[in-house]
Amino acid sequence: MDEQQKMAEMNEWLDQVCAALGVDRSQVAEVTPDVLDLVGRVAHGPSRPGGPLTAMAVGIAAAQDSGGFVAGVRRAIERLDPLL
Repeated sequence: MDEQQKMAEMNEWLDQVCAALGVDRSQVAEVTPDVLDLVGRVAHGPSRPGGPLTAMAVGIAAAQDSGGFVAGVRRAIERLDPLL
């Protein structure tokens, strides 16, 4: 399976996930490259199994951020840069 097919499957999956959770898919799409980069950096750096859990922690931080989800995700990732 090539990269384009993998991304198409990922997007189909995320469409279903967002619908099931009542999450705005456009917001997820906006930060997808940032989150994928973060997970890759964590997985290939400090902790492979820590990648998904780091993404979850970023999501929690973004939900608590008063500046909105997308900006919150980006701020949370920036705060993690020194750790990576």
